[in-house]
Amino acid sequence: MRRAPIVLWVLASACAPADAGYAYIPCASDADCMGRAACHAIVWRGGSGDLCTATCTGESSCPHSGRCLDVMLSGSFLCYAPCTVDVDCPMSFVCQPVTTGGSVCLPGP
Repeated sequence: MRRAPIVLWVLASACAPADAGYAYIPCASDADCMGRAACHAIVWRGGSGDLCTATCTGESSCPHSGRCLDVMLSGSFLCYAPCTVDVDCPMSFVCQPVTTGGSVCLPGP
């Protein structure tokens, strides 16, 4: 009886996605971020702030249905959390429409 829970736990952890702990959250340093995310300074026309995110090559490389965008027009593409309204975003972030459709959470003013 004792072996089944241990075997199930090992199997469950082996199937967990690599970015299971990944989150699009405000940060002060890389230590605040999980998974492959790092603390990136985001500056755009409507605000600035630091966000736990990661570089990407397309939407499929962003966890949690994230969007792969270059909002700073720097040639560096990062993952951003999709949203519908501001309350979908962390505090101090806003839900901003993007030209490619939909909206993402970006640091507010």
